[in-house]
Amino acid sequence: MIMQSVSKEMVPLVQKLGLQAHMRKDIILVQVVRDFSEDLVSNGEEGKSSQLRASSGDILVVLRLGHQGWNFGKVVMDRSGTRYFQKDLNTGWGAEGWFPSSYAASVHEIHHWRSKNVRVQQDVHGEKTTVTELPSGDVLYRGPKEPCVVHWFAPTSS
Repeated sequence: MIMQSVSKEMVPLVQKLGLQAHMRKDIILVQVVRDFSEDLVSNGEEGKSSQLRASSGDILVVLRLGHQGWNFGKVVMDRSGTRYFQKDLNTGWGAEGWFPSSYAASVHEIHHWRSKNVRVQQDVHGEKTTVTELPSGDVLYRGPKEPCVVHWFAPTSS
């Protein structure tokens, strides 16, 4: 029943935050799902150690895909909804730096459901779905994409 409820009631995070008009194919937006700060191990890229500090719920634009699990990005919206851009997400004025990609999720996987942010993921075959509450990581549902409905009685014939 949870998956049916999520499917009917969820609102894509991009829509909830009012970012649809700013989305383009070349823009990668992620939401921080776990706080991180400058004391994380440096990625060692070109001797740089500029690490981004971000809180769960912040929205980042990925400016450069890195390696070994690190990406370079910029905060475009904090978790309170304050925007750090006007028209173009790439030219905002938010803090920027390297961040661990495992601490963020694509905004296309995140939905708002019953005052919670949830991540909806499908397996590689598209047969099973997992719904995880963010940022706690609690699994709310894991099972078939569309759960089976069992009918306990036969419909009456007219």
